[in-house]
Amino acid sequence: MSKRICCVILTLCLLMGMSPPIRAAIVDSGTCGDNVTWTLDDAGTLTISGSGPMANYADYVENVTLPAPWYHLRENIITAVIENGVTTIGSYAFNFCSGLTGVTMPNSVTNIGNAAFCGCSGLTSVIIPNSVMNIGDGAFTNCERLTSVTIPVSVTSIGDWAFNNCDSLVDAYYSGTQAQWNAVQIKQGNAPLTNATIYCTDGVINGANDPEPTPDPTPTPDNETYYVTFDENGGSGQMNAVTVRGNTYTLPENGFLPPYGMRFRAWRVEYERGDTFEYFPNMTIPIT
Repeated sequence: MSKRICCVILTLCLLMGMSPPIRAAIVDSGTCGDNVTWTLDDAGTLTISGSGPMANYADYVENVTLPAPWYHLRENIITAVIENGVTTIGSYAFNFCSGLTGVTMPNSVTNIGNAAFCGCSGLTSVIIPNSVMNIGDGAFTNCERLTSVTIPVSVTSIGDWAFNNCDSLVDAYYSGTQAQWNAVQIKQGNAPLTNATIYCTDGVINGANDPEPTPDPTPTPDNETYYVTFDENGGSGQMNAVTVRGNTYTLPENGFLPPYGMRFRAWRVEYERGDTFEYFPNMTIPIT
């Protein structure tokens, strides 16, 4: 009896081992650049393949700029795989893909676009490939669970607010020397990165002891008073003007109703001297 049971079990194991693997089914697919395509399968893997740059997007309709074609499926995306040959990650490509827990980028990527991974709150670590030279404005802003990032020596510029609100960021691994790190242009709003521990090839920089880069525009004296007004930009409703004393202001949540078919994305901040910037609610900005 025992020999027969053993035989049956072994046979079942062999048969199961010979069974073909179950392939994930494609949920949706399309193009995301002149020579770049995308597919999303039912396992939650979004694959970007092809050659050349990805298209740039926004997360709302404004003129002819549209959200990424997988935006309506963003809650189903768990892993993003960008295959070799793709040279840029488009602006707003993965913004608010809150279920995204892992991303693979190839050494063909040279630029990470503005807000490319904004609001990807499921990311805990990111490895930026050795080919990337520029990390765009707000690229990883609001990645609240991001604890570590690997930055290559090829990076020369890190944009405004690229790591803003990444308050869990503890470690940054840099593939160059301390002198090379200090030569990287790190723009305003990146305190979570500059306050992290930076591991360089020739030692460690304890970023908490380093000053935050001087913001642009330059802050004004603490004793001056400014008035902040809000424009509905075609929407409806009312938000009262506020008086600000000091040199910074934290942007509020939107209180207007947007026009039909549109939704609020960010504040467009206009300064009297003509400068215009885009910031997200709850960001602290300089007042001039």
